[in-house]
Amino acid sequence: ILYHMIGVNGATHKSYFESEFFFEQINTLKPDLIIVSLGTNESLGSQQTINEMGPFMESFYYSLKSECKGAGILITTPPDTYKKRKYKNLSTLQVRAQQIDFAVKNNLAYWDLFKVMGGLGSMGKWGSAGLASKDRVHFSQSGYKMQGQLLFDALMNYYNEF
Repeated sequence: ILYHMIGVNGATHKSYFESEFFFEQINTLKPDLIIVSLGTNESLGSQQTINEMGPFMESFYYSLKSECKGAGILITTPPDTYKKRKYKNLSTLQVRAQQIDFAVKNNLAYWDLFKVMGGLGSMGKWGSAGLASKDRVHFSQSGYKMQGQLLFDALMNYYNEF
């Protein structure tokens, strides 16, 4: 397995169009599977940011499919988060729904991290268990390891079914 991570804190689907060579250069990695974890920053932004996500998300995935022919794409929904450390982020529900609808309509795989975590308000429980940072947006080191293990388990369960 060759694992490569591309990302920037605060990135949205739109951010990747601001990187002049991202889509041209990604195919040099010859990926078999591309796992995309975006949507959290859109859900923490304004309603306009959420509304704009759809067209950028479509362009993002169409560009990936065009440049990386034959690569599988797995969309992960954003985790549960809080705004200002104390308000449940209801916008995550909108972003998650857009991503799942897009995945289903375009025959793309998705992993519903939001649901796996426990749904709305679950970040508070993860925080109480030492798995989230105090901002209730990011995970602790243990939380990121747990998230990785849960994704790995889901991938392996799927693999073992076939």
